[in-house]
Amino acid sequence: MEQLIQKKSWYKIDSREDAIKIIKKSSSFFLCIAAIQIVVGLLAGISVLITGVIFLILGILLRKYNNTIIAVLLLFLSALAIIATVTNVVGGSQGGTSVLFAILLFFTSIGALRATLAYNKLK
Repeated sequence: MEQLIQKKSWYKIDSREDAIKIIKKSSSFFLCIAAIQIVVGLLAGISVLITGVIFLILGILLRKYNNTIIAVLLLFLSALAIIATVTNVVGGSQGGTSVLFAILLFFTSIGALRATLAYNKLK
C-alpha cells in the first residue's frame, strides 16, 4: 500500500540531477506556452503578446539560472492566469477560456518551484 501511495505522490527529488531535469522540463513547457501566446498575441492582441514575452523571458531565465525567485514569479503569473481565465469564463469575455490549460500551467510552475528549492537545498 505504501508503494502505491508513493507512486501517486509528487515526483521525489533526491538529487540535483533530478531537480535539473524537472527544471529543464518545466522551462521547456513555459517556452512552448510563450511561443503559442506570442503567435496568438500577434493575431489577438497586445496583452496576450506581452504575457507570452514575459513567459518567454522567465522560461529562459529559469533554464539558465535554476533560480527560486524566477520560479516564484512563474507561480504568481500562473495563478493570475487561472484567475483571469476563470473570470473570462464566468464573465463571458473574449479572452482565454481554457481553464484546464491554466491549471496545467499552474501545476507546472509548482513543479518548477519544488525543483529549484531542492536544487538549492542539495548543493
